[in-house]
Formats: sequence, structure tokens, C-alpha cells
Amino acid sequence: MKLLAKLVGVRIADFCNCHNNSASRVRGCCENHQGPGQSGPPSVHNGCTATPNAFFSACDTPAIPAGQEVVIETISFNGNGDPGNIVLVPAVTTTAAGVQRLYFLNQLPDTTLGQPARAEYEGAQSLRLYAGPGTIIVCNGFTDNLNPTMGVSVGCTISGYFVALP
Repeated sequence: MKLLAKLVGVRIADFCNCHNNSASRVRGCCENHQGPGQSGPPSVHNGCTATPNAFFSACDTPAIPAGQEVVIETISFNGNGDPGNIVLVPAVTTTAAGVQRLYFLNQLPDTTLGQPARAEYEGAQSLRLYAGPGTIIVCNGFTDNLNPTMGVSVGCTISGYFVALP
């Protein structure tokens, strides 16, 4: 298989347009995290904000182009919620070989940096997940309790690379 550092025929900005499936406001969501002179696989930043009283936030990437597979190597999460929620449970959903799976990642405790106004969460996890052509990658964040004051917001950065399929 040939590794590709960019999409063929599709600009990175086209792939990075976030779709909000939680009927809430979408924050700025796409960045190429490479510095000047760096080459290699791009990463996709995906973020959204859930409505108040929600206990989760979820958002997705656009569909992966035909003939491409995404290999996810690292996912980092950040988010915030009402101050009473001391843990965020991040998760990611992918579909590979026609099978959709929800993967729960390591729980993120409140950093306490935003207290007493809000809970803040940050963390990253190395892993190896796959997402097939025509599918989406969904980032999710769950809290134990509702978030009546702020709602819960989640941002995730997906790092990995594209593989051209035969």
C-alpha cells in the first residue's frame, strides 16, 4: 500500500469541513498542524458544542474519499462543562471493513484550572484505528451529569495518515 500525505484531488480544507450532528453551534474546526517546511500526514481538528442540559457532545468529519483509508495514530481531546462534572469520557466512532465501532478512550479528569467556574478536560491517547472510504470519524465526549449552565463542549484532534487502497 502506498502511504499518502495528502488527499489526491481534494484540498485538505475540503476534508476538514466539520459537520455538526448535535444540532448545536460548530466552533472553528480545521487546522493543518504542520509548521513551515514540515511535510507528512495532516491532522484534522474537529470540534462542536452541545446544547445546555446535555451530557454529551458529538461531531464528525466529512466522509473519507473513495479509494482512501485513514489510519488514526493519536487522538487528543479537550473540553469543558459544568463545574460539577469531574470526568469526561472521550470516545471515537469509526467504520472499517463495513463494521462500525465505538471506542471509549481513557477518562479525562477535570484539570481544575477552570474551577470554580467550569470543569476543563485535556488529554491524548496513542492508538491504532482505521476508517474506511465513504465513512466518517465521530468524536464524542460524555459526562456523568447534565450540564445545565454551560453545556458540554468537546474538541478533538485526530492525527494519522491516509492510505491509497488498491
